[in-house]
Amino acid sequence: MLPEDVVNEVKTLDELLEEIIEKCRSAAPPYCEATCPLHLDVKGYVNLIAEGKYAESLALIREKLPFPGILGRICSHPCETECQRGKVDQPVAVRALKRFVADREETPHWDLTIANEKKEKVAVVGSGPSGLMAAYELRKRGYRVTIIEALSQLGGMLRWGIPEFRLPRDIIDKELGIIDKLGVVVKLNTRIGESITLDDLAKDYEAVFLATGALKSARLGLDGEDLQGIYHGVELLRSDRGYSEVDPVTLRTNLENVFAGGDAVTGPRSVVEALAMGREAAISIDRFVRGEDLSVDRDQEEFYKNPLEMEIPSGLQKLDRTPAPMLPVEERKGNFKELELGFSENIAVKEAQRCLSCECLACKKSCEFLSHHDMNPREFAEKLMQDYSAKLTVPFSCNICNLCGKMCPEGLDTGKLCHEIRKKAVNDGLAPLPQHKSVHSHQKWGTSWIFKLDMADPQNKKETSRVFFPGCNLPSYSPDLVVKTYNYLRDKLPGTGIILNCCGSPTYLIGEMARFQQILDGIEKQMRSLGASEIITACSKCYYILKNNLPQWKVSPLYGLMVDIGLPEGVPEKFNRVFSIHDSCPARYEEELRQGVRAVMDGLGCDIEAMEFSGEKTRCCGGGGMIAAVDPALFAKAKARRTGETLNDIVTYCAGCRDNFASLEKGALHILDLVFNPNWEQDRMKPPGSGKQRWRNRWDLKRQLKKL
Repeated sequence: MLPEDVVNEVKTLDELLEEIIEKCRSAAPPYCEATCPLHLDVKGYVNLIAEGKYAESLALIREKLPFPGILGRICSHPCETECQRGKVDQPVAVRALKRFVADREETPHWDLTIANEKKEKVAVVGSGPSGLMAAYELRKRGYRVTIIEALSQLGGMLRWGIPEFRLPRDIIDKELGIIDKLGVVVKLNTRIGESITLDDLAKDYEAVFLATGALKSARLGLDGEDLQGIYHGVELLRSDRGYSEVDPVTLRTNLENVFAGGDAVTGPRSVVEALAMGREAAISIDRFVRGEDLSVDRDQEEFYKNPLEMEIPSGLQKLDRTPAPMLPVEERKGNFKELELGFSENIAVKEAQRCLSCECLACKKSCEFLSHHDMNPREFAEKLMQDYSAKLTVPFSCNICNLCGKMCPEGLDTGKLCHEIRKKAVNDGLAPLPQHKSVHSHQKWGTSWIFKLDMADPQNKKETSRVFFPGCNLPSYSPDLVVKTYNYLRDKLPGTGIILNCCGSPTYLIGEMARFQQILDGIEKQMRSLGASEIITACSKCYYILKNNLPQWKVSPLYGLMVDIGLPEGVPEKFNRVFSIHDSCPARYEEELRQGVRAVMDGLGCDIEAMEFSGEKTRCCGGGGMIAAVDPALFAKAKARRTGETLNDIVTYCAGCRDNFASLEKGALHILDLVFNPNWEQDRMKPPGSGKQRWRNRWDLKRQLKKL
């Protein structure tokens, strides 16, 4: 349940859905994918290798990269720079793993499907990485593509600028075979300005992409690099022709249908960056031919800021990165054999298993609901956006504990969304669900005259300035604790009345807001009949509900008040065991309530060992959101998870939470047991009462109070 400022922030259901879909970081790519200029699904293909699914891994790579064997050898691997495994030991050897799956394939299994054949023709000048990628992408879109290459073979700087011991020529020939298989026309030994002019191309083709290469090396900034006899690699191979001026976003030149990219525009860059620019050019050309805006939504193509935030799991075993085997030195003499030999299968699988599978699962890891349904908030919101009523039991099986919103870096709250869905379902006549019959029955009888009571202090009936509101769970658990607490308050604060009623939390949680308001109106009527101005609550749910929905009265938690007015005399000065405090979900945003409970425990001399998930990050006991009736299996899982998070007896200030723990034979007490129950040590293992017994307890409480 949410704090007042969030409750008062009015958002429609559609706004909540759109916010989660837009901001949920579960859709954010891993660091490696975001940094990769081609945005390969690195995590995906590495994990497939770890599972021994090599063909599937290669197919996933080829969805964005048609040349995995080439890039698996010469990629500058910026993905490895951002690999989070590097914060533990060393980055995963991503490039070598890409090569591994490419090398295993003897006969290429290329996807040669193309979109519907188009009439428009596109010329690509130059067959280096940028030109090859542009030609591939445009042909896959159905365009009639012609590559015009000045030299005798395809490849550009892949073939002429990289030594064979790093990139064997047979690998180039094998991988560039897809260009021919797709039906791209290739014109070799054709130099622009000699056998054909740029003007001719611009007239004969709907679009032209100039990818002629840098033809000039980048300066290294080293002492002596300009001395006589020192040659830069590209100048050694080719003559300098300068760079083209283009729009940096769209790659369009001053000629309407001519685009330029690759090293000719940027100067020497890595192969993977050149490939990415070729894809960007294909996108621009496709939009140009279609008559679409070339510049809209272009900021996510090559490099972008990744919103992913992920904590490195603690306690990870350090696993050293496996270096790639190298050709022995004695076998390198007098030849250009490939130096790096590639991974064996055993090494590749072992290396792939080092991947941390980075993703934002802060909410899912903490939320039994999202984990149980194996979904992240974005996926959930997308399904609800399509048809919110398709499977209503799902949003009705959320605890609405709001831990997800506390753990989410964006503060996105799936519980709040589920509550809005429940309210809509009620308004649309689709809910409450048949499983909510027991909730209806509870609310009907719990708020009836049979169990309700509003009574002034029997010793001071004319001056009721405050009332004690024990709620319904505490009276169901122990009428004796209610009576003793009330007598204590009357003794310390004469004129304290008492109201027996339910705050309406069950009705609120299943989305019946009209009925919920009726219950609040009933409490308001009881308060006015007594003339009180303050409500003292023993239950965290009641505190939250009344504080946020009856602002005309002061609502005070019992426990801080007990410290202020003094604890009862006669309580043990020391308890012979260590306790852990369970904060119920509504107390997540109620620091005053939580601190009051701890002050009472401290005043009692209790030894407390904090649970990992407590305070603002407390976990649900399992019973929140009225899910027990809708999804008993999820209720059992959540209850068992929370119960198993401490070896100590649990002290809570919600009797419902106490009974959920006790149902699993866990030592559990209500905090008032430690104050008023001399048999607390035996009763800590007392199982929860049956439904019939709980109703009887509430009836007996009303009778006892009337006798005061």
